[in-house]
This record gives sequence, structure tokens and C-alpha cells, in this order.
Amino acid sequence: MLLSLLPSWAFAGDQTPDWRLNARIVAVGLPDVAGVREVGRFHVGGPIPGNPEFLMATREGRMLDPLRVLVAVGSNFGAPPGDPAFEVGAILSIDPRAGKSGGTIVVPQDLTGNDGDARVQLYTAQSERFLNRRYNAGARTARLAAASGPRYISINNAFGRPWIANAPSGING
Repeated sequence: MLLSLLPSWAFAGDQTPDWRLNARIVAVGLPDVAGVREVGRFHVGGPIPGNPEFLMATREGRMLDPLRVLVAVGSNFGAPPGDPAFEVGAILSIDPRAGKSGGTIVVPQDLTGNDGDARVQLYTAQSERFLNRRYNAGARTARLAAASGPRYISINNAFGRPWIANAPSGING
């Protein structure tokens, strides 16, 4: 009975199709990469028009430019941890178009200074600057950052926000 449910090509002896994937190295110097995700276009409805700051961040060349790539890494890139009890980590916004003309982007290990290089931007990190208490001191998550031991990035393009899966107590915690 089960065999009758299988597609006929499974028994036809056809070769498994193969595909070629053209790829290039966009950036190097990314420690402990855990997740990579293209930003993509956000829908024009939802919270985006009501938040001018967020709307501007989705424009070309900005942090959430649709063609940029968000990368979850296991480094704070020079910033001291906001809470040393939790894992460090950051989300970088990288412009893959920038690497085409200038070659591979070498990500500096210290992004705390403003060197004017817009190819690599620090979206968030487990540092004081990005702790939740900056926006809501009374929140249960006030001592946490948006990225702490980041593992995966998902983009909710309908409601306008990246979602970051974290392991603040480490991968075994």
C-alpha cells in the first residue's frame, strides 16, 4: 500500500538532478557565525509608516536596506558586555554589493568607533548601548540585550522587525 503512494519517478531509475550554485565570499573576519539572513522588502502597511525612524532604516544604504544581509555572530566587536553573566554576540548588517567592486570585506574586530565604513554596520550587540532597559527600564527583560549568544535571525517582513533567537546562557544553558 505504501509503495503505491510513492511517485513513479522514484522507481524509474532517473538520475538525481544536480544544480550549480554560484557563490562568492562577501565578508571575512566573522567569529562564530550562527545565522545569516537577507533583510528583504518590508510591506508598506503595518507599523512601518507609523514609525519614521524605522521607515528610514529600510531605505537603500541604511541598516535594513532590503539587499543587506544580517549576520548573527559570537562577538561584541570590541564593546564590553552589557551584562557579563550572559553570552556576548552581535547582529551585523552587511552590504553584499559593496564587496563586488572592492573585493571581499574584511570585518574589523572592533566596531565601537565610527570609522565611516557603511558596508558593515552594528545592528545590535550584548552591550550597554543595546540593553532593553534603555527603552523600558521596568521590563522583565530590562537587563537583556536583543542579541545575546544569537543563534538565528528571522525577518517578519509583514510587521517590520527582525526576530533574533538567542541563547543568553550559552548553547547548553
